[in-house]
Parts: sequence; C-alpha cells; structure tokens
Amino acid sequence: MALAPDAGGLAEADGPVSAPEVTVAEVASEVVTPQAPVDRPVDGVAGASADAMALIDSIVAENQPLSGEPVVVPAAPEAAPEVIPAAVPVVSGVIPTSVPGVVRSPRPPVRPAGIGVPGPMAAASASPTVREVPAAQVPAGTRLAQVGAFDSADIARTEWAVLSARFEEFFQGKERVIEEARSGGDTFYRLRVKGFADLADSRRFCAALVAGGAPCIPAVAR
Repeated sequence: MALAPDAGGLAEADGPVSAPEVTVAEVASEVVTPQAPVDRPVDGVAGASADAMALIDSIVAENQPLSGEPVVVPAAPEAAPEVIPAAVPVVSGVIPTSVPGVVRSPRPPVRPAGIGVPGPMAAASASPTVREVPAAQVPAGTRLAQVGAFDSADIARTEWAVLSARFEEFFQGKERVIEEARSGGDTFYRLRVKGFADLADSRRFCAALVAGGAPCIPAVAR
C-alpha cells in the first residue's frame, strides 16, 4: 500500500538525498552588523561626578601655596650624638699578693703612751752640755752679750736652749752666764753670753742675732 508524504516533510526517495547548495553571497547577505551602543547617561550619575570634581578642585586650591611664597619644609631634628663614656680604670689601693715580694704590708709601730712630744725643757736637756759660769766668777771688764732678762733662772736657761738652737753656729764655744739683779723692788735674771775676744766680736754676735729677730746688746761684766 502506498503512503502519502507528510505535509512540510521530505518525500522518501528511493535514492540518496542531496543537501541544497548555499552560496557565499547568500551567507554574507544574512550577516547582521551589530549596532554601536548608545551612550545614555544614567540618572543622577552625571550630577554626582560634577559635584565631586568641584569639591576636589576646591581642596587642591586651598592647599596650594600663594604665588611667590617659598615652601618651607621644616628640617628633621638632628639626633644628638651618642656619648659613650670612656672606660675608667678601677685602681685598687691594695697590692695583690701575687706580686713577687709582697706578702704583708707592715704597719708603723705605735708610740708608747709615756713618750710625748718634747717641749722647750726637753729640748734644753737634749742639747749639748753647756758650761754655765756663775756671775760672781766672771772677771770685771769681760766682754759679754746680753740676750734677755727673765723672771727666773729656769726661764733664762730655757731661752738659752731656744736661741742656741736657732743660732747654733754663733753659740758654738760660748758659755752661759745668769746674773741676778734687782730693780724697783723686783728681782730678775739677766741671760748673758761669754766667750768673746773683744768688743768688736760681741758686736758681730749681736748683729747676727738682731738680724734674725732675737734681742741682743753688747755688755761688760762689772
């Protein structure tokens, strides 16, 4: 039984079906060229951009320096140089025992309690032996030198020790004479030096003592 072909379909043929031929010209005529996009402003965007640009321009104008004024850039503060303290050598007052010959530091001996500083009387006793001549035994007319008058014979002897120590060169070979005298009811003792060849010798002696600040006057025994 023979079937009628479907409407709009292809009739089945006994042989192979060939595809319709399409030329290049036909394909080119079918290519649709896309249209360029149309730049349409979005509502509110254009106005916002203009306001932002105006704000930026005003900020830049406020921060720009005036014409003719130099821009002063503050210099960064220089850091203070670091001061490194010099190493101070530590000096010890103790000598280490490792040093050869150092074992123990000797201490000075302690002065005994009974020994004191020598005074004028001790100096007089420690001085070389002085020959004292009684005034009554000195011949009249003997050249002397008087070096002071004192209230007692002991004070006169102490003064002799002091003067003979100060003027040791001039007192060498001299003898001590202590003469008791009275004046106005008071008793005093003259300290005199014996051992001069003549008046000139006694004067030279007194000149040396006076130059050194000690009293001295030439005298003659009576």
